[in-house]
Amino acid sequence: MGRLATLVILIAAFSWAGYALRAGPGSPKRSLQQLIADARSSFKELRSFRGLRAADLLAPLRVVLYFLAGVSVVVLAITGFVPYWLWGQHASGFSLVLHVTVGPVFAVCMTVLTLLWAHRQRLDARDMEWLSRRTTRSEAESDALAYSPAKKLTFWAMVLLSPLVMGSIMLGMYPVFATPGQQALLSLHLIAGLLFILVAIVQVVVLVNSSRQ
Repeated sequence: MGRLATLVILIAAFSWAGYALRAGPGSPKRSLQQLIADARSSFKELRSFRGLRAADLLAPLRVVLYFLAGVSVVVLAITGFVPYWLWGQHASGFSLVLHVTVGPVFAVCMTVLTLLWAHRQRLDARDMEWLSRRTTRSEAESDALAYSPAKKLTFWAMVLLSPLVMGSIMLGMYPVFATPGQQALLSLHLIAGLLFILVAIVQVVVLVNSSRQ
């Protein structure tokens, strides 16, 4: 039942993402190409870091880390969920080796992104106003509050979920918990990973659509 539920949830999430990207303004393909071009440009800037000030390195560093985090999430999702869907088992063999190898990349990227982006993504008075009046605002207020803090909210959701994803599997590596505890930690890792992927999908849609406005 859990295998079918996770599969249906992810299919629904990707279907929603495809609809949301098509319904947004402009061309989603062009927006994705622009994001990839930005990532390439940031890689080039970091390669020539000797000619840049430390402050000028932050923006390309954020983009590169975000790109690497995204790639690592895709690899972790494939190696973690595909064996579970096909055989009802957790990752083993080559998929486990790849999963464990990419895991530290994800951990480092999320940790550094949290440190570099936390101040910029903090919720301010405008965000709190939007949240408090989200369900009560009138049509006359909609223009002034068309702004959405979705990028910030999804960022903080991923920040909160990251320790849960990483901590649940790290605790399972120590001979502290009995078999039921190990199974519970693996289940927690699976659920936290699924929630992280769902939030990441929402953030990607928000970022792509915001770049088309």
